[in-house]
Amino acid sequence: MKDIWQLSDFEIPTTVKDLVLQDLSVKEPKNTDIVFSGLPSKIAGPIEAKLRAEGLAVFSNAAAHRLDSDVPILIPEINAEHLALVEKQKETHNTEGFIVTNSNCSVSGAAIFLKELSKIVSIQTAVVTTYQALSGAGFNGVSALDINGNVLPFIKNEEEKIRVEGQKILGNRDKQTNEIMPAPMQIIANCARVNVTNGHLEAVTVFFDKNNANTVSVDRVIEKLKGLQSPLPLEKGYHIAPQKHLIVKEETDRPQPRFDVYAGNPTAARGMAVSVGRIRIHENTISAFVLVHNTIRGGAGGSVLNAEHAKIEGVI
Repeated sequence: MKDIWQLSDFEIPTTVKDLVLQDLSVKEPKNTDIVFSGLPSKIAGPIEAKLRAEGLAVFSNAAAHRLDSDVPILIPEINAEHLALVEKQKETHNTEGFIVTNSNCSVSGAAIFLKELSKIVSIQTAVVTTYQALSGAGFNGVSALDINGNVLPFIKNEEEKIRVEGQKILGNRDKQTNEIMPAPMQIIANCARVNVTNGHLEAVTVFFDKNNANTVSVDRVIEKLKGLQSPLPLEKGYHIAPQKHLIVKEETDRPQPRFDVYAGNPTAARGMAVSVGRIRIHENTISAFVLVHNTIRGGAGGSVLNAEHAKIEGVI
């Protein structure tokens, strides 16, 4: 593993540096229970389905199965009840294995904010404009000649993912049919790539019922959001769940990727908290900036937290 490690922000942990990479054709060891998949979506679909058929619990960072009706896009702090879909999956595919996915990296930040905000106001429409870091495109994703001194106002399929995945994540589970009813709020996305290493910054504006405009204030929104505590307490056995999954920044120019991308306590949860700031209200709209670490909360960290949650809930 140490020969391919490319994360400049972290030294390779001693516990994994000597792990040996094997070809996918190598049969999984008999004592394997959990698989983490970070495969490109084009090849992830059949491979993850095969692993599920073999009885393994697959926690995927790929998009291949996210929109399957019996596969949850899980963010445990806001839609933990969606994990129940795995029981439907097991019945449908006649296996003890299952697939759980995390969301698209941009969706994870926006969805956490929108979920918590929806407890304060009834959201009709959400407009999400993203300023996405280079790491979201992978090491070979964007040419330096294209991005230096520039902003690229197009990321293939990203805007559609934000809309469709967001509505699924924020939807309610029908307990009788064990299906997800997509959230009725309209989600409109605009996505751009910017010259930042890590951290997707998102400008979010929501439109709520005009009848509630006189009862909503910036102070009330901030008070409610600052009072949030994670529903995933460490004493239950979570390791990378942040104490606060949404952190309010009250400075006039925050959150910023440079200062806030590794938000989250305890130390193991650095990068797992979403930051929100510059909360403003005009008539029946609330606007804010949201920041999410795209490769931690929006990537590998999200999958690990999903696995921890499934284990604590007795699903694995």
